[in-house]
Amino acid sequence: MCLLSLILACLVYIARVLAETRNFPYCAYTCITVVYGGNWGCNEFTGDEYVSCVCNNNASVETFALCSNEYCGLHKDGSYGIVENYCGGYAAILSYDDALAGGLERGIPYSDVDPALPLSAPFYTPLEVYQSLYPTMKAFYGNMRFGEIYGGATMIFWFGVFFIAFLQRMAMRVFPSLTTKSFSTVNGIRRRILLPAVFNGVHTAPLRFLNFDWALLPTRGESLAITVYMLMNFIFLFVNYDLFLGNYYWPTSTNIQLIRYFSDRTGIMAFVQTPALILFASRNNFLSWLTGWGFQRAMVYHRWVARVMYFNAVIHSIGYTAYGLYYGKGTLASYYEDTYWKWGVVCMSFGTNGTKYSSQFISSSSRFSSLDYGTNCEDLGYMEYVYASIAIWAFDRVIRIVRLTAFGLTANAEAKIIGDVIELQVTASCHGWIPRAGQYAYIYFRYFNFWENHPFSLVEKRGDKYIFVAKAKGGVTKKLWNYLSKKPDSSAQLGVWIEGPYGEKFNTMPFGTVLLIAGGIGISALYGYATELKQQAKAGQQHVILVWVCRREDTVYPLATQIFEMFKGNGVEVHLYFTDDSKRGSTVKEEVRSNDEKSTDMSNASSDDAIEFVLSSAKYTRPDLTRTVTDVVRSATTSVAVVVCGPAEMNDECRRATVANVDCGTARVEYFEESFAWA
Repeated sequence: MCLLSLILACLVYIARVLAETRNFPYCAYTCITVVYGGNWGCNEFTGDEYVSCVCNNNASVETFALCSNEYCGLHKDGSYGIVENYCGGYAAILSYDDALAGGLERGIPYSDVDPALPLSAPFYTPLEVYQSLYPTMKAFYGNMRFGEIYGGATMIFWFGVFFIAFLQRMAMRVFPSLTTKSFSTVNGIRRRILLPAVFNGVHTAPLRFLNFDWALLPTRGESLAITVYMLMNFIFLFVNYDLFLGNYYWPTSTNIQLIRYFSDRTGIMAFVQTPALILFASRNNFLSWLTGWGFQRAMVYHRWVARVMYFNAVIHSIGYTAYGLYYGKGTLASYYEDTYWKWGVVCMSFGTNGTKYSSQFISSSSRFSSLDYGTNCEDLGYMEYVYASIAIWAFDRVIRIVRLTAFGLTANAEAKIIGDVIELQVTASCHGWIPRAGQYAYIYFRYFNFWENHPFSLVEKRGDKYIFVAKAKGGVTKKLWNYLSKKPDSSAQLGVWIEGPYGEKFNTMPFGTVLLIAGGIGISALYGYATELKQQAKAGQQHVILVWVCRREDTVYPLATQIFEMFKGNGVEVHLYFTDDSKRGSTVKEEVRSNDEKSTDMSNASSDDAIEFVLSSAKYTRPDLTRTVTDVVRSATTSVAVVVCGPAEMNDECRRATVANVDCGTARVEYFEESFAWA
C-alpha cells in the first residue's frame, strides 16, 4: 500500500506540473473574458449570435491581440490560436500580426472606455484587471485540464497492465523452461493472489441479485488491477481544486465552485476513457494480440471501465442538476434545450444491467452513446477522443470484413440438431483456414437477420467441411433451433457468413501432464487440444487425460466416432461421465443415427458401433472433479496443465481445486480456462 500511495502521489504531482507549465490557455481565456467584458454593440444577442457578433468586430479581436501580447509572453501565438479556433465557425478573423498592428495603432486606454457606449476601437487591458481575472481562469480551465490528465493517467495504467502481460508472454517464449518450472514464492503469489476468484471461489458463475445475473466476478489477479484503477479514479476526483472567495464567476460561494468543478471533472474523466472502453470490447483488440489474452479477460476490463465511466457520468449528471437548481428551476429547464443534454439523458438511461440483456444493451448503448458523443463534442470540444474511438472502432470493423471475405461470402452449411447441440457442417467457398485448438468463429445466417451473429466453436475439419457446434441459448441460436426443429430430420441447408478465426490457443505442449476437463458442449473447445497432443501422448512424451462430463447421452453423438478412436488407443486417457441416467439406453440414439451417418467418417467402426462402445465405456455418475484434479496433480512426476471448459459451476470447482494444489506438485501446476461469457 505504501508503494501504491507513492505512485498515486507522484501521478497527482506530475498532473499539477503539467497543468502549471502549460499556462498559456489560462492567459488566453483571461483575455477572452476581458474582451467579453466590453460593450461591442452585441448586448441584444445571446448564445451563438452574441459570439458571432463579437468575433465579427475587428476591434474586439484587436483588443485580444493587445492583451495577449502584453501578458501571454512566449505563448501569445498559441493563445491567439485559441481565439482563431473559437471564432472560426463565426467569422474570418484577422491574423495575429494584423490584429496586433491594428490594436497598437488604434488602441485606447482602459480609462477611456465608457461601458454604456458601444466600442469602436480596441483598448489596452490594465494589469489589475488581468490579475483579477487570471486566478479564476486558472482554477476553471485548470480543473478541465486536470480532468484530461487524470483520465489519461488511468488509461496509461491500463496500457501498463497490458505491457506487463506482454513482457511476461515474451519471457515465456524466450525462456520456455519458465513455463514449467516451479518456484515456491511464485506459487504462493499465484495461490493467494493471481489464480483464485476474488472471494468465495466463484468466478465464472454469475453474481445473482433479485433473480438477475448482474455480473461475473473477476479473479483476484484481475481484481488487483481493477482495484488500483478504481482507486486511481476515486482519488483523482478529489484532488487539486482551487476554491476561493472573489472568484469572477462565483464570488460569494466556494460550494457552488466545487459543485461545478467536480461536475466538469467527472464528465471529462469519463469521456477521456472512451477509446480504451471501445478497444477492450473489440473482437480485434491489437493489445490482446500482443499479450495473448482471450476475449473474456478483455471483456472483464471493458466492463469495469464501463462501470467506472458510468459512475463518473452519474456524478456528472447529479452535479449539473444541482448546479442548475442553484440558479433556479428555470435554469435547469433551459439545459434541456441543448441537444447534447437531451441525448446525455437518454444515454444515461441505458446504464442498466448489461449482463442479462447483453446484445440489446450493446446495440442500444452504442447507438445512443454515438449520438450523445457527436452532439456533446461538437458543442463542447474533446473531438480528439471521438476521433480516436472512431479509429479503433473502424479498425475492428475492417478486420472483421477481412475475416469474413477470407472465408468466402458464399459459404453454405448443413445445420442440424444432434441431441442438445446445433451442429453446422460448413463448406467453404475458398480455402478457409487450418483448424487448431481454441478456435471459434462468429457465424451470420443469411436466412435470418443477417446482421445478427453468434460464436460457434470450431471442432475439426472433415474433408472439405468445417464442423462448428453451439448450444441454443437465445437470440439467433434460439431462432435457428426453432427453425430446425420444424424441419424433417431437424436439419436444413443454410447460407452463412463466417467471421473468424478467433481464439487464443493455450500453450500446453511443454507440460508433462495435461488434464482436459470438459462439461457438455465444452468438449468442442478441448477436443482440439486432445487431437493435437495425442501424438506426444502415444510416444510417451506426455500424459494426456480427457474427462468429459455430460448430462445426457445424446450430447456425445456429434463426436462419438472421434471419442471412440481415443478410447481405442490414440494415447489419450478418456473418462466419460453422464450425470442424468434417467434416459440411460433410451431410443433417442435412433433419432440421430441417420444424421450422424451422413457426417461421420468411420474407418474402424460404424457410427452405431462407435455410439454403443462410447456409451458402454461411460460411467453414470457425477464425478468428484476436486478429487480428480488433486489426484492428477499429486501423482504427477512432471509439470501439470489443467485445462477446463464447461458450465460455470464446473469451471469454478476446477479452479478451486487447482488453486488448492498449485504448490503440491513436483513441478509447475498451471490452470487454463476456456470460456466465452460476459464479464
